Amino acid sequence: LTDETALQLFGTIDVIGNSLRLAGTDGFHVVAVVESWPDNAHLEFSMLLPYEAMLDVEPAEAREITQSVLENNWIATHSYTYVLLRPNQTAKKVNEKFKDFILEKGDERFRDKQTFSLLPITAIHLDEIDGEPKPSANRNYLYLFFTIGLLTLFIACINFINLTTANSMSRVKEVGVRKVLGAQRSLLIYQFLGESILLSFIAFLFALGLTHLGLPTFNLLTGLEIPFFPQPLLMVGAIGVFLLVGILAGLYPALYVTRFPAVSILKDSLSLGRKPGRSWLRSSLITMQFLAAIGFIAGSLVCFQQLNYLRNRPLGFSKDLIVNIPITSGNNINAVFRPGDASLRQRMNSFDESLLSNPNIMAVTQSYSAPGLGAIARNVWNEHVPQSDNFFPQILSVDYDYVETFDLEVLAGRDFDVSFGTDHISSFLLNEQAVQALGYDSPQKAIGKSMVLEGKEGQVVGVLKDYNFNDLRNEITPLIMEVRPGSFSWFSAKISNSDIPATIDFIQQKWRAYFPEKVFEYQFLDVALHDAYRAETNLATIIGYFSIISIIISCIGLFGLSAFVTRQRFKEIGIRKILGASVYQILKLLSREFLFLISISIIFALPITWYLLNDWLDGFAYRINFPWWVPLGTGIFVMLLAFSTVSIQALKTALSNPINAIKAE
Repeated sequence: LTDETALQLFGTIDVIGNSLRLAGTDGFHVVAVVESWPDNAHLEFSMLLPYEAMLDVEPAEAREITQSVLENNWIATHSYTYVLLRPNQTAKKVNEKFKDFILEKGDERFRDKQTFSLLPITAIHLDEIDGEPKPSANRNYLYLFFTIGLLTLFIACINFINLTTANSMSRVKEVGVRKVLGAQRSLLIYQFLGESILLSFIAFLFALGLTHLGLPTFNLLTGLEIPFFPQPLLMVGAIGVFLLVGILAGLYPALYVTRFPAVSILKDSLSLGRKPGRSWLRSSLITMQFLAAIGFIAGSLVCFQQLNYLRNRPLGFSKDLIVNIPITSGNNINAVFRPGDASLRQRMNSFDESLLSNPNIMAVTQSYSAPGLGAIARNVWNEHVPQSDNFFPQILSVDYDYVETFDLEVLAGRDFDVSFGTDHISSFLLNEQAVQALGYDSPQKAIGKSMVLEGKEGQVVGVLKDYNFNDLRNEITPLIMEVRPGSFSWFSAKISNSDIPATIDFIQQKWRAYFPEKVFEYQFLDVALHDAYRAETNLATIIGYFSIISIIISCIGLFGLSAFVTRQRFKEIGIRKILGASVYQILKLLSREFLFLISISIIFALPITWYLLNDWLDGFAYRINFPWWVPLGTGIFVMLLAFSTVSIQALKTALSNPINAIKAE
């Protein structure tokens, strides 16, 4: 047991030798207590049992079959194999030997197409393999979040460098005086760098505080569990970032301002940074800054549009007011009930009937999986597709009334019907994709045809219209349904919208009456389908927040830079006003160069956002067309926002008394 489980069950971790009875077994003895694994471990457990214990939860008549499956089945995915390599051995060397091993020992049906490979435990979290004990992280999303963080830092650094560079222009005379008094250029450079690094360090301390305060909210928002103090390597990286930012922000102005002779500086014969357009570095940084901001906002809008499309696209089945009740997380219903319980099927049927006695419950069924939540691949063959072709369509084990409960459309033939008496033995339903894959010309011609599902022979009794039995990242593939009660993992009940809480309470009471050994849990199907896109929702939300942060940072920087430029041109503005310049002309003069740079950002943003967002959308089998108005509209919005930001300073200067600007002359 883990220490947490021991405390929950016994109130102490001193439990060696104690007995523990699990449903359907004669009991186990505790032989060890281990420390609970951290949240970031790929394997999650509360207790460890001998592998052979799987047989104890099987009915006696099924144990021989189950044991054969455990020992000899080459395609079942019921277990994970961990390998400790010998010294001087590598995963690559072992992987090279798997092919010969399969040819010698493997199932002859799959030797040509099957392969195995070892995966380092450290690589599991970012590996995109289905069926892992815990959901793996999407490597592409991780890179994307990392890029978003870098871009946001980049935008902030641009502000810092721009304002530091601009501010250094006002310190030219200070540099000249220091040089006259004997200061060496190297000392002046160290001064600028020291000031810049100190400011960066102060920002770093504030960042740690904000991270500490904001991380719980971020974890709640994204569903992640990121600790406040990460690995030492990451802290070293963060320290390196603040040092690098400080050096880069201070290096250019330090080298630029200190290179001029003291005489030229004190004679005021230099013209430094009079206009933003005359500094190619500053202009480039402003352009890149707003390019990133436009990209963030456009990306967020497209993500939310795609999510809205996924959640509202017709799926081919009814998803509203469907209550799903999990029976077991595996594919064997006996795993959570008493082994050899002959009354189990009878109890399941009685539970169904008792639910239907409530007028607010319109239909009830059982299945391996509800629509939209996937199925499992198994080997199928018929007269057109030989067994040697290794055709593995998706197989869904369902009960009677499954088609009716989810309002699936029957195109040809009939639904499963208990009155026929043999549908649970030798009948199948196909979707349209399966009809084509099995070589039938039409749904009607598939009816009555024979096929084999891993040794189970039967006939096609009906064809269903294609529906999305997986999420919308995947296209519709061949699907075959069979009635197989032993593989049910879910009860599903279709209810009315009248007094839903009372209906749920009724279902719970009946569950406790018929299945006291299993805890009652439930989830609405539409909620489960909504949660299927949680990663995309988190992505859109994070990009949305970062877009707000980036545009705020950009506007703050633009405000500071426009204030600096306006201050530098204060006397020029005064003279222009005396010579008859209007407020509009002054406003245009001070803002046009900034707006020109933002226009360039928009021009570059259009193709870049089109490429990146289309690439992301291509990861979905069903997607929206790229909305051109999004980056264009975003650019116009940013342009107006930037104009408003610049206009605050420009308007203040344009309305000021010109006498104040020129009286010093």
